[in-house]
Amino acid sequence: MFCGNCGKKLEDGDNFCPACGAPVHRAASPEVPVTTSPVSTPHTVATATAAATPDKNVEQALLAGSLVLAFGVVLVMLSGNILSFLVDAAIAGGSYFLGYQKFKEGKLKEAKTNSLVFGLIAAGAGILSAGQGNVLLLLIDSVTAGLLIYASSKL
Repeated sequence: MFCGNCGKKLEDGDNFCPACGAPVHRAASPEVPVTTSPVSTPHTVATATAAATPDKNVEQALLAGSLVLAFGVVLVMLSGNILSFLVDAAIAGGSYFLGYQKFKEGKLKEAKTNSLVFGLIAAGAGILSAGQGNVLLLLIDSVTAGLLIYASSKL
């Protein structure tokens, strides 16, 4: 289970998030009755628990974005383009360590922000690749940007 406020992974017995101090709300069912005043009729709202647990597609997109670009780094290294090599290597490493690894640690807000940043940088690298006439690298950068931005939007 993850904190509904900051996204940190919680232990089974936690009543408060160890990272942000938010109270942990546990429910027997996916809905919790909520009353606004003693005389009003109770209504239900969905708990944050279901929304705080991203699906497997997000994890796969984060990992695939890093791996696709790592393949691109190898291609750029073989072509001898140092600038593209450095940019793509930085994006691949950053998206893996600051996106995918943060996701695996349960730091969803950090993973979301970092994935968006590296996705936008990958889109910029794609524009750089197009300017150099490297269509294959443009495709790789574009796919990476799409995967990372998709993952960020789902976190």
